[in-house]
Amino acid sequence: MMKNGVFCTLFLHIGENCSVFAKSVIGIFDFEVTTTGSITREYLKVAEKENRVTYVSEQLPKSFVITAEYGGEYVYISPISAATLNKRLSGLLSGEFYEGESQNE
Repeated sequence: MMKNGVFCTLFLHIGENCSVFAKSVIGIFDFEVTTTGSITREYLKVAEKENRVTYVSEQLPKSFVITAEYGGEYVYISPISAATLNKRLSGLLSGEFYEGESQNE
C-alpha cells in the first residue's frame, strides 16, 4: 500500500505480541459460533495435527484467523473478538488506521 508516496507493509495485530500481514488474511471467524460445526472442528483438528495452529494467548479464545503465507494456510487462535479484528482489518485495507480500542476486547 502507498501512503503519502511511501510503500507501507500493513500488519494486523491479533493479540499479545502477534501480528500477521494484513493482505495474507483469508478469513476471521468467531470461535464460539463457528466451532459448533463439524466441518470447522475437523479443519482445526487437521491444522493442529499438521502444526499449522498458533495460540496467540493463554486467554479464552474469541476468534481464529486463517492466513495464506509461506506457501500454506495457517491458523491463529486469538483472544480478540472477530468483530474487532474485522474492524481493524477493514480499516487497514481501506487506509483508515484503528485508534483507541482495547486490545483485549
